[in-house]
Amino acid sequence: MKIHLKRKSNLLILLITFLISPYSFSSDLWPNGIVKYRFEEDVPKITRRDFKRATRRWGESEYISFEEVPKSYLKPHSIIFYGSDGGCISFIGYDENDSPPMWLSDRCYYSIILHEIGHLLGLRHEHQRSDRDKHIVFNTDFLIKHTYSENNIFSTHDQLIGPYDQYSIMHYGEYVVPGMDDQYEVQTIHFKDKEKLFIPETQRDLTKSDFKKIEILYRINNVQRLHNK
Repeated sequence: MKIHLKRKSNLLILLITFLISPYSFSSDLWPNGIVKYRFEEDVPKITRRDFKRATRRWGESEYISFEEVPKSYLKPHSIIFYGSDGGCISFIGYDENDSPPMWLSDRCYYSIILHEIGHLLGLRHEHQRSDRDKHIVFNTDFLIKHTYSENNIFSTHDQLIGPYDQYSIMHYGEYVVPGMDDQYEVQTIHFKDKEKLFIPETQRDLTKSDFKKIEILYRINNVQRLHNK
């Protein structure tokens, strides 16, 4: 009986979120939660290995899965490119008219790839939520315009899903490289709660709230698809 009531409660929360949310969930989420991707030929084995390891970690969610497709596959899918400039960049979400790209380099270690796959799934930066100033202090004195645009609070497409999570894989660490010059770093983010400590970048992993966001996004997406039929 308790399980039945809990399921009814969860469904009610989903429906209310669907009705009041300003976010267009269905526009950039992968149909049926299936992310199809392929590697360009020059992507090295170690990068492919770390990417697939990261997909297995995200794939622990029952709402998404990953499928590698051949180059001949013509429907929209993510194309993984390899870049030698040290960048780690992903398109946000699904594009029904194109194949969303992701660029990975030899500096994109496992936890960074987890972050980029989060973008590919449709997640935005946690530290760009409209409620972030309640939890962190953001020092923008040393950030040039290019970098600051990635740390600005969203005026649209705000993902206020669940409590703010400083440890989310989608949250930047305490040190941010100022612009494209990575010769030095400055501490840009401070927790307001002094008892909270940053986790070293190479040790970061998905949190319960990361999985919960994916669950809510893709469950609501299914509700919207049924509603639109």
